[in-house]
Amino acid sequence: MTPADILPSLATALPPRLDPEIWPITTRWGLDGGLEIGGMSLARLVADHGTPVRVLDETDVRARAIGYAAAFGPGGCSYSAKAGLTVPTGRWIAEAGLGCYVTSADQLRTALLAGFNARDLVLCSAGKSVADLDAAFACGAGVVVGSAAEAATVAGRAPSGQRVRLRVLPSAPGRPHGYGLRLGTSTALAALDVVLRSPALRFDGLDCSLGHQLARFGSYERCLREAIAFMAVIRARRGFVVPMINLGGGHAVPYRDGEDGLALGAFAARLRLSMGAAGREAVNGRSWAAIGDELIGHYAAAFAAPVTTGVPVVA
Repeated sequence: MTPADILPSLATALPPRLDPEIWPITTRWGLDGGLEIGGMSLARLVADHGTPVRVLDETDVRARAIGYAAAFGPGGCSYSAKAGLTVPTGRWIAEAGLGCYVTSADQLRTALLAGFNARDLVLCSAGKSVADLDAAFACGAGVVVGSAAEAATVAGRAPSGQRVRLRVLPSAPGRPHGYGLRLGTSTALAALDVVLRSPALRFDGLDCSLGHQLARFGSYERCLREAIAFMAVIRARRGFVVPMINLGGGHAVPYRDGEDGLALGAFAARLRLSMGAAGREAVNGRSWAAIGDELIGHYAAAFAAPVTTGVPVVA
């Protein structure tokens, strides 16, 4: 029972409760009645920077990144730079032990400046330029390919030992066909063959794309079953054991009271259980998660907007 329950009149006098699932963990009501994040007045930030402005709290981002690193273990989770990447915020995430998915040479340079190790970086986008690929090759970052033609292009330019992941999509009815190949199809197997036959490329695993704002494990579980079945086909027909699965998908970030987020600890435990139940013959048992707004999506909605060109980021 709260004081507001005892004296209902207090309910209108007290400021609204700030749900830590929605707001950064350092969000407080200031003495003047205004919101503060990390000890900074949002009204002051708006006065200084105008609107929209995106406010990122170092304590909050670091805590959430550490939580993901602890849940998935060493090398088990990567941040998607599509959610927004600067050198300072990248440093917070890298120091927590996460890797990073980038979409361009520019993002790759930012990630390296932030302190990510090249072995923890992966270039993944539907429209990679030659400059993007060459930047990845030069530093030793991995590359995701989404077709046999793209795999052949990478094989023709890559240095020896280049890490490559194959982008695959679950066969969910009604799901739009984005970048990548449907799991279990002959086209996916043909693209894999291009990678396996190249003396320059080293197949690093499957990169699964599931979508965004996922709050239930069912989508991951269905994709995992499909991926493991495809891995069994790869082992049976090609004699190759797939080393890793990346289950990439945006974990739900609640923006309003009552919206569901993702129970991180339960999710990670269930993922490990599902991998273990799959057996060790088709897969080495290593899973990976790629995330984005889950780390930096908790911010003051009244004063901020998603990252777009021209929107300042205050960190």
